[in-house]
Amino acid sequence: MDEQKTPEKNNGVQLISLPESELKEFIDSKIDFLEGKPFDAEAGYDAPELFEMTQLEKRTSSPLSLTHNVRIERNLIEVPIAIYSGKIKTNWVEFKKGDIETKVGTPDGALTGFDERILWGIIAYRFTEYQRNGKGYYLSYFTTYDVINDLNLGNSGAVRQQVKKSIEKIGGLMIKYKNFRVMKESGKQTINIRKQYPVFKYTETADVKDEKHEKSYHVFIWNDMFCYNFVNQYVKYIPKQRFIDIPDDLMRRTWIYLSCKLGNQPSYSENLPSLIARVGITTKSNKTRAVKILKDKLDYLIAKKDLGSYRIKNDILTVYPVRKYPDLQQRILDWLYGDVFNNWVRAPKPQMINKINTLIKNYGDSRIEELFLNAAEHRADPHPSHFIESIKQLETTEEPITEQLTPGEIAKMKEKAGL
Repeated sequence: MDEQKTPEKNNGVQLISLPESELKEFIDSKIDFLEGKPFDAEAGYDAPELFEMTQLEKRTSSPLSLTHNVRIERNLIEVPIAIYSGKIKTNWVEFKKGDIETKVGTPDGALTGFDERILWGIIAYRFTEYQRNGKGYYLSYFTTYDVINDLNLGNSGAVRQQVKKSIEKIGGLMIKYKNFRVMKESGKQTINIRKQYPVFKYTETADVKDEKHEKSYHVFIWNDMFCYNFVNQYVKYIPKQRFIDIPDDLMRRTWIYLSCKLGNQPSYSENLPSLIARVGITTKSNKTRAVKILKDKLDYLIAKKDLGSYRIKNDILTVYPVRKYPDLQQRILDWLYGDVFNNWVRAPKPQMINKINTLIKNYGDSRIEELFLNAAEHRADPHPSHFIESIKQLETTEEPITEQLTPGEIAKMKEKAGL
């Protein structure tokens, strides 16, 4: 057996690692336990034949390497899975909207925002394949110090105990989920999880005091549905450093949800009550307070350029991505008055500059960029006529943004964002 490696130091945090032979022996012992452990034949979902894992095992022959992105399972983006404020007085976070109905929690209490950060930032981030005898197991293993170091939590006894408590709670995470989507090779399939389905087949948490032994590793072996979705990329990728840097758990949750919904679209709209419920804002039915909390989160994300802009009209929130072209006005002018279309545009350039400035002021730069890109990147006929017509329709059918920020409000927003 290899000699025990000396623990490394990184920013004052002691990093524990086992020699490869000992690590293999350690993980093998957990899989031995798992394979010998009897399980209830009734799994609690309506199509167990979906999860014949040998099909998945044959597809993936190499480990999934760590990247600079956090991967978040998409079903658990659609619904709240944690409580972000106030005292936790329940074991479950329940949600019911449209065709989705969920119940997510643990025997040790509902997840908090801190728990959710560890779930995605560490446990899902370190999801990997472990091969043994030609068979793949999908697991995560890490130390308490990996958590402290990766999430920049600060190394203290209190932090270590908080991390250990959180990891133990996450180990018992269970879900009920009506219309859970599973990504198969043939496409997405929808199932209903009728019973409380454990997210992990097996977990073992370490003793944080035992820093020089294999027991310092936490081990999570993922259950089948999540293996399919992680391996087949039914996830949202989030830059890991930005995931860590966002200072507020509810803000992080709001950003992940909206960026997932936006995708590559020019905008995304949703009814305010629905959005507030989905991101997990709880204010005892006080809608005004809930909208104020949501606006505070959005203002910060816009100041930090995680989102482009937003508008609220008739109880509908519309969000826009960060502009593709920071020099939007000049980009439009170059296109309209370039050599290709110079003879078509009759309006003098100063008049067009004033028009574009007014449009951006009244409707937001992201909305105007959306119209510009639709015209300039038109598949069949990229032409200024499409842009001019869309502007006319915009001014006819949409009211200007009424909630204009004052210079003082803009300065205050930037100050909150540390700009």
